[in-house]
Amino acid sequence: MRILGTYSAQMSGYDQAPATMYAGVDLPLFFFNPRHGLGVGVLNDQLGLFSHKRFSLQYAYRFPLLGGHLGFGAQMDLLSETLDASKADLEESNDPVFSSGNSDGSKIDAGFGIYFLLFGLAAIFLFAGANVLPTSKNNRKYLEQKLKDSINAMEHYIQSCPDFPVPAYYAHPVVLKRMTEILKEGRAENLESALQVLKQDLKALNSNVVVEQEEYDEVVAIKSMFLVMDYK
Repeated sequence: MRILGTYSAQMSGYDQAPATMYAGVDLPLFFFNPRHGLGVGVLNDQLGLFSHKRFSLQYAYRFPLLGGHLGFGAQMDLLSETLDASKADLEESNDPVFSSGNSDGSKIDAGFGIYFLLFGLAAIFLFAGANVLPTSKNNRKYLEQKLKDSINAMEHYIQSCPDFPVPAYYAHPVVLKRMTEILKEGRAENLESALQVLKQDLKALNSNVVVEQEEYDEVVAIKSMFLVMDYK
């Protein structure tokens, strides 16, 4: 039997800091046939407003072939994704771009693989994965449509302001605040270049960069917007 457990925490001391926990166990079925094996794994991943949970069941079968071993493996996962918008730190609580409640969904994921082990070397012949049996409306297509609807709602909201300084998909108080600071610091000469500087600032921020709590909260609030739009 093999037991594995791990826990990772980044930016400790900050609100909504990333944290990941994994625990798993696998063993051969000696009481049945040692060629068969079973495993179980649990993953809990927290990142800001987002929560990802995964429960996995694994099965493997191995048998001798041509002086080596041929193995088959299959895994079934139950996935759960949650976005807790109530934790978002918004200057305007009625911001139409953000929901005040939770968005969550779950689905089943499956994967399988085949390998051949000979003289200590493994050759992977086949690996495949498939998302099957969606159990909630919050699948990828649904979330993409929600994003599109939110952008459309914001575009309609800012129609009365033809000189609004950013595209609808970046319309957030923190974005405007940081652009204003960039202009005041002389790092940009106009709104367009200030937005480009902000994009570069966000790209440069990662888990190895230490920032104050206030800046961390701001980055958590807006960086996902830029990632989703691929910084366009």
